[in-house]
Amino acid sequence: MSDINFIFAEFGAERKNTGGADVLSYDRLNPALSEFREYFPNAKYTVYTDLPKTKFKYKDVEFRHITPVFDSSRKRYGWECNDFYKVYALCNSDSRIAIALDTDIVPVKSEVVRLPDFIKRFGMVAPLNPRLMVRKDNNIGGGGRVSLDCDLGIVTNSVPLGFDTKSDRHRCLLKAYLDLFAKSPARLPTLLAKTMWETGIYPYILPPQWCVCQEHVTIETPIILHIGHPKVYKLWQLVYKS
Repeated sequence: MSDINFIFAEFGAERKNTGGADVLSYDRLNPALSEFREYFPNAKYTVYTDLPKTKFKYKDVEFRHITPVFDSSRKRYGWECNDFYKVYALCNSDSRIAIALDTDIVPVKSEVVRLPDFIKRFGMVAPLNPRLMVRKDNNIGGGGRVSLDCDLGIVTNSVPLGFDTKSDRHRCLLKAYLDLFAKSPARLPTLLAKTMWETGIYPYILPPQWCVCQEHVTIETPIILHIGHPKVYKLWQLVYKS
């Protein structure tokens, strides 16, 4: 059993990474899968999905077929499944370190190999969201708004979301999140903030270099790029893929 488990949650017939169309030209788990494997060749890679295994013809990827609890006719079905099942997968990983990814994030610096160190040290990690404040994230289009007492607090990004499966404290946080989500689906960052408020348990917040979105496209020393955003995709192509 590998000590590190990277997790994807891909649901719905169509890939729907938000932010731009460039990433859609890759197969379903890439470019994240191939790029993370460059730095973590011995890790275990797992995909939770409602799609048949034939859709994922990748070497040494663990396949977990799921019959979702969410209505597939819902407009945000794929995103809701992603936000629920990647947290579910963290709780059910048999590795010491479990890390949820989206398929449109890519590491660009060797410092990414330090991620498990932070996870073991703090029990759970999540990068800073460029919207910074829960209120702003809660008011963006799509995903449903959440009734919050923590609207003036900090909001995280949803990936990479890292969990030390030996941390009982953070397992309580993740399970509380799943309970809230099952009752009323919402965007992961906003609902995780609500769960942190209600439980008093929170992850270590990584700086934005760990998930560079378009708002931080000029930031120094990026480690992971969110290339689903067109500006960040162009940066990746021009600087890191050339």
